[in-house]
Amino acid sequence: MLAKGINPSEARKANKITLQFAHENSFESVAREWHSSKKATWSEGYAKEVLNCMEKDIFPFIGQRPIEQIEPLELLTVLQKIEKRGALEQTSKIRRRCGEVLRYAVATGRAKYNFAPDLAIALNKPKTQHFPFLTESELPDFVNALENYQGSLVTKYATHLLMLTGVRTIELCAAEWAEFDLDNALWEIPKERMKKRAPIWFRYLLRRSAS
Repeated sequence: MLAKGINPSEARKANKITLQFAHENSFESVAREWHSSKKATWSEGYAKEVLNCMEKDIFPFIGQRPIEQIEPLELLTVLQKIEKRGALEQTSKIRRRCGEVLRYAVATGRAKYNFAPDLAIALNKPKTQHFPFLTESELPDFVNALENYQGSLVTKYATHLLMLTGVRTIELCAAEWAEFDLDNALWEIPKERMKKRAPIWFRYLLRRSAS
């Protein structure tokens, strides 16, 4: 190095800075930074699910790559690994989340463009699956069957509450007694447990029969 006019000490410092910069701007580092910036707007369960997916399916393969150097084919290859498991919906979700990470990287000056949306054409589209539902004509029989249900009372009353409020099952299962005001037939769900983390408490006025 000296023969080339390069100071070995300065070269080591420069190399150290380059490695540190690459680490701080790796896909995993940027993804965790993005996740931290967004999780305040998510429910705790959703934030955990997003990070777990990244840790399982993305970080082991491209997590340590400098985000600016990642090529579309690299991410596509990783996504196709997930697709081969038959997890088409999961593949679509993770592609979109990787796209959000790349958008964040572009906005913060650490990537040139977000190529994740372009990868959709090379992946199989998940089939739309509608949740099963009762038709209007089926409701009377269902209600009658529920009233005569001889199983768990918890299941019976929980089903009644679902019908009265229309909340998601996960919100009902995570409900705590402190959320219920039985005297006023009121159920208040904290924003921290809601999917969209809306900045208000959700109130459901319950009929006296449910309380």
